Amino acid sequence: MNSHLLSPIYRTQNLIAGVFLVLLLSLSIGLKAQNANSVLRNLKGNQTFPSWSPDGRYLLYQSDVFGNQDVFLLDVQTDSVHRLTFAASNEEHPVWVPGKNAVVYDSKRNGKYHLYLLDLNTGKERLLFHRNVEAREASFTPNRQLVVFSGLTPVEDSWGIFSYDFVYNNLNTLIRPQGNAGFPVVSPGGRKMVYQLRNVMNRTIWYQANWYGDDQQLVNHGSGRPAWSPDAWRLYYAGKDAENWSVYSVRRNGQSVLRVATYDSPVSDPAVSPDGKQLAFSLKTKNGWKIQIIKLGN
Repeated sequence: MNSHLLSPIYRTQNLIAGVFLVLLLSLSIGLKAQNANSVLRNLKGNQTFPSWSPDGRYLLYQSDVFGNQDVFLLDVQTDSVHRLTFAASNEEHPVWVPGKNAVVYDSKRNGKYHLYLLDLNTGKERLLFHRNVEAREASFTPNRQLVVFSGLTPVEDSWGIFSYDFVYNNLNTLIRPQGNAGFPVVSPGGRKMVYQLRNVMNRTIWYQANWYGDDQQLVNHGSGRPAWSPDAWRLYYAGKDAENWSVYSVRRNGQSVLRVATYDSPVSDPAVSPDGKQLAFSLKTKNGWKIQIIKLGN
């Protein structure tokens, strides 16, 4: 990643943005996010949906520290936090765009969800694509030719899984389930994806699918966004048994479910670092949702 990634976007265009940035930076003093088993204790508000940068230096996440949900960037080497979005709407589920100094998030504006791209070199935001479909929870193929997302068309009453091809300008329906589908995540090799289905019985099931639409059920519990290991051999997800909340991992064939970390309060949205050595996720504390970073075993 470009070492100057942050510099252009912080040429704030107005005084209010500058004041917010200074305030947020003051809140970040003393953070030790790069240490194992550390919580971002000094940040106000809730922090959810962490996402590692390709080089493992930065974490995207969303936070309601200023009221609505905004996207923030944590530099895990310098412990500094930077606010990226300033709109009056909620910006949620941020992800990195492969091979670009850009991030994508969804936002509900004028009553509809759409995906927006923020160029970190210029600070400019734009719609990711123009189609008559609501879109949220994006995930990119490694070559960024396709973005996969949960979508809702004007003639449907439930969310399905769609893809948009930037090369051929095509919108395709991948999964149209009985129930609401969400949180599609493409594997690091781009050959498969997982997605969540909340069926008509309000039961959450995780499925693995290929580009031909063949489904394989992986686990029958879990919530939030899952994450692949860098080699696409295991999937990490958060869930709850009769007593505890845990981060689990499961092989891509649905076997060998392992507990990675267990807590007596909710956890959600795991994200594996690019080198596979660290796991970030959200942990609910008495002060709200905080990002936890732990080391993964060899």
